[in-house]
Amino acid sequence: METNFVKWMTYAVIVFFGSAIPGPAVLLATSHGMSYGIKKTLFSTLGNVVGITFLAICVAGLLGIILSTSTTLYNIVQSLGVIYFIVLGVFCIRSKKLPNAESTSDRKSKRLFVHGLLIALTNPKVIVFYTSIFPQFINRDYEVIPQCIVYALISGVFSFLWLTAYSILGVRANKFFRDSQKYNYCSTIAGVFFILSGLWFIAEIYQF
Repeated sequence: METNFVKWMTYAVIVFFGSAIPGPAVLLATSHGMSYGIKKTLFSTLGNVVGITFLAICVAGLLGIILSTSTTLYNIVQSLGVIYFIVLGVFCIRSKKLPNAESTSDRKSKRLFVHGLLIALTNPKVIVFYTSIFPQFINRDYEVIPQCIVYALISGVFSFLWLTAYSILGVRANKFFRDSQKYNYCSTIAGVFFILSGLWFIAEIYQF
């Protein structure tokens, strides 16, 4: 029971920091916050969260099929996930280029929602992230899909909170992350965190 609690908390911490990293969704929230205000930006934020949660549930179904079909294949996916976290950490540390901000031409609430949704659905990193992180926390003694759905909902809540916070910060947040030195500083912290998480996963998998 204690081990499960530690895993849940570790997952929450990783997703909490992962959701805060500047990317297309964060820049979309800040730019929409500046252009349309908080209320309008909630529609694009909600669209992004719906897209992320949908992809997470799709990944959950795929992992459930893999686990029921082949334990060896599942172990391979789990190991590749660990490698991805370490590589992601290295790229974050070496990152020097700011992500591009999205256009803010759409003004209607429905279009803002669709815009946020498409940002999530067209980002392959979201699929890779969930495919990498879910196997590290799934308890094989229980059904896979329900566990992943809960994990996905937790991730959705953190994403919504962070994107809402960035939209509220608006210009200040945008100026902060337009500063390359500050962006590199944040990316380095995130990179170290992901590398340490990957090493922790290795210790868990191989029982070091």
